[in-house]
Amino acid sequence: MARHLSPVMLILTKEYCMKQLLLFALLNIFFLIPTEGQKIKFETGTWEEVQEKAQATDRLIFLDIYTQWCKPCKWMEERVYTDSAVADYFNHHFVNYKIDAEKGVGKLLASRYHVDRYPTLLFLEASTTEIYNIVGYMDAPQFLEEAKKTTDPMTLKRLRVFQRKFDGGVRDKRFLEKYLKLLSREYKRTDTRVFDAWFHHLTLPDFLDSSTIKLLLLTIPNARSRAYAVGLDQYDPKQLKESPLYRDSTVLDQIGYRMHHALDESFASAMKDGNESLFKKLLEYKKTLTLKEQDSLPPEFELESQLMTLSFYHQNKKAIPFYNLANQLVSEYVLHSYTSNTEIDTFIHDTSVVYDFNFIIDTNKISDKEAANILYQSASGILDLSEDPTQLIKGIAWTKAALQLHHEVKYYPLLAQLTLKTGQPEEAISILRGAHQKAKASKEERQFLRKALMDIYNLQRQKRQKKKQ
Repeated sequence: MARHLSPVMLILTKEYCMKQLLLFALLNIFFLIPTEGQKIKFETGTWEEVQEKAQATDRLIFLDIYTQWCKPCKWMEERVYTDSAVADYFNHHFVNYKIDAEKGVGKLLASRYHVDRYPTLLFLEASTTEIYNIVGYMDAPQFLEEAKKTTDPMTLKRLRVFQRKFDGGVRDKRFLEKYLKLLSREYKRTDTRVFDAWFHHLTLPDFLDSSTIKLLLLTIPNARSRAYAVGLDQYDPKQLKESPLYRDSTVLDQIGYRMHHALDESFASAMKDGNESLFKKLLEYKKTLTLKEQDSLPPEFELESQLMTLSFYHQNKKAIPFYNLANQLVSEYVLHSYTSNTEIDTFIHDTSVVYDFNFIIDTNKISDKEAANILYQSASGILDLSEDPTQLIKGIAWTKAALQLHHEVKYYPLLAQLTLKTGQPEEAISILRGAHQKAKASKEERQFLRKALMDIYNLQRQKRQKKKQ
């Protein structure tokens, strides 16, 4: 027999349900919003004060080196650093510090620890000696597991013993092998000084020993010395899989990572130092490494290598090689014709100039996005390296073509800067204001464009001040 609730009971039941729903919502809000104690607490003082605190409290330093534009960095801050288990562990075991790699002391620290990707998360002794590092982002459980590797008392004690002995001058081969194995096994890293001292001991018979080669492949720090050439010669993933020494797939993964990381680190060094002969040798290493891991070079390999070379010329202000390669890339991948309806020498006085860049993309080679990136990189170099109106007009045309192919907010400041350089400040400002209007839906894009607009204003102010002087 069905039961029927009276009107009074029905009202009471509805009120009870509403109260339960309200309580449930409040509990959800309470538990979902992180409190002050549920996030990593980062120090706000100077780098020297962080070191002093680490020494005084006998704790390690956790150093997050980030940039403002790095989205994975923001993801870590919002999703991982607010995890209660992560926060509790880090606040108890580390003195935590964050620093922007593009500002002040951050530039020095990024250079010291060879940081070229973000985020780079460093675990350091109070003396600032590196113990371990993580490059890139990961979820909270994995991040916590990685951090615990640095705080195991027995492992840390052994590491400190090895460090003291090495700093005290111990250099015998057996000691150095044990040190490298400890670093590789426990922290998946290496140390350039230790590796170089060990490699100096090796003789021809050592290079025929499989265990020596395994240690070399697991710990090689960079590709700048003969050691990498030796390692690359011995590195053959298919053949190594058949050896009993490499049955553990994680060892092969670690070797693969080490070979690529050593190469990447050396590319960054060659870029910074402007060492063209080393850079070209590294490109050959990259090709050999790729062929050892794949049956053939991927279709995009040649273009990637050329774009890396273009970046090298740009960064090291090698103007003529840059222009030649940029024109070659645009001609090869972005079939085009370039025209202007005014004389070049009158361009800076005429804001009504029409310039056209007629392009046909060979979709068998690249996508529209990749073509736009070629144009963007080429135009960026023109902005930095050239004062020639002919080149600047070409840079403007290339940037406008890039915007037609693939819309990226970062293209607008480049277009504005090139336009400003041709003597059209009002047009440059108009470009950025127009882009700002289009970017209403994105707060990040608006902030980016506002900063670009302020840069234009500042450049104009500096020009006016120079004229007065």
